[in-house]
Amino acid sequence: MPRLVESPVNVVETKDVSIAEFFGNASANPCNGAISVAHVKAKAGWAEDWQTPQFDEYVLVLKGVVAIEHDHGETVECRAGQAVFLAKGERVRWVFKEEAEYVPICLPGFSPANVFREDPAAGDSAPAHTKHINMYHLVQKHIWEACKAEGKAYYPPTYDEDGFTHATADPKYLIGVANHFYREVKADWLCLKMTRETLWKANVTLKFEAPSPVGTTKALTAEQSGGEKFPHIYGGIPTDGSVVLEESVVRRAEDGTYLSIDGLC
Repeated sequence: MPRLVESPVNVVETKDVSIAEFFGNASANPCNGAISVAHVKAKAGWAEDWQTPQFDEYVLVLKGVVAIEHDHGETVECRAGQAVFLAKGERVRWVFKEEAEYVPICLPGFSPANVFREDPAAGDSAPAHTKHINMYHLVQKHIWEACKAEGKAYYPPTYDEDGFTHATADPKYLIGVANHFYREVKADWLCLKMTRETLWKANVTLKFEAPSPVGTTKALTAEQSGGEKFPHIYGGIPTDGSVVLEESVVRRAEDGTYLSIDGLC
């Protein structure tokens, strides 16, 4: 049966901002932390500290303007009647030049433990993955070439099982990734180079998340991944040249060990 929420829980009330939560961890409504929905009222002149949330955030602006600063482009201004999507793992800072009201919907639900808000007194505490611009994906050459010949987007063999296309932001991890996940795959490989911008222009969503399994192969350990978040591409990779900027040959030893990637590592 439908369950009515007669009134929200006021979770924040300061001179700068008020937040009334209808669904979420604080209100304990029947969502088990899977989602949070709130009504936020912010005063002009207020700004949040930098944060790198581990949730997707969908924001509908009801009044005024919400300005969102980020590390890889110009500030995005979302005005009343507009909406904005913030992908998991995106480092952002909310700035209010004028009074604003908005509804943030977070998946999973917002909590102090998953917003990863920075402390200005601690200096530069941005997570390591935010500095990377280029994204890399290891691909079996024959699959990639077939997709290009057919003019269709490329999806890795484990896409349906994993739900996304795995990628790597820091090239120093690529050989380790290859040997961990693909040592037993007998094929020639390429390394595709993309950027945040080329994926964004193609409307392909990029999220930075904890290392994940590839098919049935377990995820990288914290030691193997350096504790970094890894980029996950939610969609296929276009083969028309609009997203992939370079294709580099991956070199292997006779026993299948991955050794190097031309011009990269």
